Amino acid sequence: MAWHNSEQLAAIANDILVIERLESGKQWLHLIPLNVTQLLKLAIKMNSGLAEEHDVEMVE
Repeated sequence: MAWHNSEQLAAIANDILVIERLESGKQWLHLIPLNVTQLLKLAIKMNSGLAEEHDVEMVE
């Protein structure tokens, strides 16, 4: 539990640092079009095992 919480805290800290770099102009976002349907299908596929472990039904 403590390991998971520390990982989440580190991820939040990294997100804050990225936001600061974006706001300061030191980092840029390169936006590209993407197929949201394919992205969601991939997310469902990648999380299906976890969903099964917790008796959650994933619906496309």
